[in-house]
Parts: sequence; structure tokens; C-alpha cells
Amino acid sequence: MKQTSHITKNKPRKTKRQIRDLSLLY
Repeated sequence: MKQTSHITKNKPRKTKRQIRDLSLLY
């Protein structure tokens, strides 16, 4: 959960898609 925050700050464009996958997984 904390790692995603860091990644989103680095690349919120590609992470946005990954976050959606993580949201479904979690």
C-alpha cells in the first residue's frame, strides 16, 4: 500500500493502470 504511493508519485501515468489492478486484487 505504501509502495504504490511512492510509485504513483514517480509515474502516475502507468501506475494508474497498475493501481486499478492492485485495487481489484486487494
